[in-house]
Amino acid sequence: RCAMVADRALDGATWDHHSEITRQAPSFESLFSNLLQLAEALEGTRGLSGGSLLDEVTVVVFSDMGRFPSLNASRGKDHWMTTSMMLFGGGIRGGQVVGAYSDTFGGVPVVAETGELDPEGSRGSVIGPAAIGATLLTLAGLDPTEAFGPDIAPITALLHA
Repeated sequence: RCAMVADRALDGATWDHHSEITRQAPSFESLFSNLLQLAEALEGTRGLSGGSLLDEVTVVVFSDMGRFPSLNASRGKDHWMTTSMMLFGGGIRGGQVVGAYSDTFGGVPVVAETGELDPEGSRGSVIGPAAIGATLLTLAGLDPTEAFGPDIAPITALLHA
């Protein structure tokens, strides 16, 4: 089962803050308030296995793009190729950060099995969309090599063993 929910930011406004970045903080507060309500509702609802739905449902929060590290001339932020995401709920090993930004705000390579940073890239790779897809397929009990081939490793450091 899967559901995709779009957060329209504060008061139904867009998240595309190319100007007046001051609107972004209230939008984030609204998003995280809504996520907290969702987590509380899932935790308070009995799932099929007898535990809570939060034990059975994985929540993935992401955007299709990141934001440039500096403000533009309109006091906003333009699109950037590196972004972050949050996962919580069923099957996710919480309480950790996996990945980092480099000095130039690009992604730092990560060892998929441990989540360790690998700045030289000798043992890991930068987390990209295919690795996230492989991780979610692995979480669902499916073989990600059928979709992504043998060279894309799921980020198993994110998953409960």
